[in-house]
Amino acid sequence: MNSKFYIIILLVGMIACKVKKETLVETTSNKSDVKIFLSKDKCEGLCSRYNIYVLNNKAIRFEGFENVNRYGLYERMLTKDEFTTLVAAYDASGFMNMKNQYSVDISDFPMVTMSYSNGKTTKRIEGRTERPEELVNLQNQLEKLAYTGEWKMLKEYPKMETNDVTNNRYLKGDTIQNQFIIEPQENFAMGPWLRANQKYGLNLMKKLTQDGKLWLVSYNMETISPERMFAILKSEEGLKTVQFNSLVSPRDH
Repeated sequence: MNSKFYIIILLVGMIACKVKKETLVETTSNKSDVKIFLSKDKCEGLCSRYNIYVLNNKAIRFEGFENVNRYGLYERMLTKDEFTTLVAAYDASGFMNMKNQYSVDISDFPMVTMSYSNGKTTKRIEGRTERPEELVNLQNQLEKLAYTGEWKMLKEYPKMETNDVTNNRYLKGDTIQNQFIIEPQENFAMGPWLRANQKYGLNLMKKLTQDGKLWLVSYNMETISPERMFAILKSEEGLKTVQFNSLVSPRDH
């Protein structure tokens, strides 16, 4: 075998290696390349649905499907400090020792799936609202990274908005009579509370703040008057504040 043939083999190998490396950056299908993953599923209300990936090469990807401000697959590179801080937070949280599932049998809340690979094993956790505070903090930290920095669009998806509040709101001036913004007490069990008030058609529409302090709920006005519903919510010990929603309220991302 002559030297020219060896050179050809070497060049082909280098090109193949380069193509393989670039392909890993452009796809999320290779599970071994994903270090951190978060998936927020749809719900009965106006919930955002998206995936967030953090790859071993420090790339972060946001994949928006419904009720988000970016529809499609986007990517940016994390800084060394961002990546190191995020990984340290997962290690310090005790993620690997948590339960695999924190479920609530109510579809008003979106299912959140999180996974983390520490290089030795991969842990997957599912849950809705009754999740440890450490998990919620990790989700907030990951979402904050997903909405900062300069992003490159890898693939565009069609815009999709579901259960838009404009289709089922009852106005009195700027006030939306069948919607309330609530601030639950810390560790308030919202699942059982919603089930206990199903006779009013009480429905969780969306989270208004990333830390989960403010939520938007709606109810069926045919069951009770807005004033009476407001009074019932105000008397709930588990709620710190209650106010009618208005046309200037923020949207979930």
